[in-house]
Amino acid sequence: MAQLAPWRIKMVRCIISVLAMGVGGLLAWAGWFHQMEDHRKIAAWTKVPCTILRWDMEVSETVWGPNPVRYCQYRYEYRGKTYTGHNYDEATDWPVDLRDFEKEGAAARQGPAFCYVDPERPTEASFRGPRMWFPWSLAGGGLLLCAAGFIFFILTFIPRRPLPPEVADLRIRRRALCLIGLGLMTAAIIVAGKQDLWAAVEGQLMRSKLVPIPAKIEATGLSEARGTGKNRNITYNMMSVVYSYEHGGRTWHADRWHHHEVHRIGGSKEDAKETLSQYPRGKEVTAWVHPQRPWIGTLDKGLSWSLAWAVMPLTLFFGGLHAFRAGWKLKR
Repeated sequence: MAQLAPWRIKMVRCIISVLAMGVGGLLAWAGWFHQMEDHRKIAAWTKVPCTILRWDMEVSETVWGPNPVRYCQYRYEYRGKTYTGHNYDEATDWPVDLRDFEKEGAAARQGPAFCYVDPERPTEASFRGPRMWFPWSLAGGGLLLCAAGFIFFILTFIPRRPLPPEVADLRIRRRALCLIGLGLMTAAIIVAGKQDLWAAVEGQLMRSKLVPIPAKIEATGLSEARGTGKNRNITYNMMSVVYSYEHGGRTWHADRWHHHEVHRIGGSKEDAKETLSQYPRGKEVTAWVHPQRPWIGTLDKGLSWSLAWAVMPLTLFFGGLHAFRAGWKLKR
């Protein structure tokens, strides 16, 4: 097995170390200075009971696709006075998944519900409270990555006793397998979040509990996304839809084609437009809804080819686990 020259090995190790320290420092900065301040501000506010007055949304159709505008209105008492709040989340302006918003609203209506009030300005409130785990995990993970890169950089220049060729070769294979395994398992966790693996599995488990309910198309949209890596020259046509249905005396909204599909990938743009033409605004369709959890709705409850793509992270994870175990079992 051909080995790199010592100076090339040091150069590669230095590049990896610098990248780790750079990415780790950026994550730590984002968690500490960008996110921590807002969450700390809300953490200092007073938590008080509140009553939900309005929790719904209005959907409009724009050139960028469906635009569900979420409304959250609640009443609370503070120091003997009654106030009305409209702010949903003061700590972050990140978009909230439509299904999660409906689920949170259902729990808030049943109660008990709470909001967070600024003691100095009681008219300022936030329905969502601080989530300190997020900035701390972001900053802590960044610092750990930065520290690992620094230690790896220092170890690069510490002289080591030369090893026999067969031992050095075995060590290289062992480390390579372990690193490949860790990389695959990390990629599996990231892809699982993007592909909404948990929603796909949950949807298949509850297929028999879903009931058909009349629904109305509120808006559709078509957007483009460029591929990455070897697929950077490929354009993906992403179809989106938002529909509403009545259940339990109130209106619910959903945006899932399938349990895990918020966006459905079409073929060519013409094919995608033809598919969306079957769902004009106002058209009556059938949605499959869980009667006990009506925020769970989908247009298609059956098996889908896209499910194979959704469960791909499991293949990556177990493949990575096998590679890591194979490398760990190699003798030192």
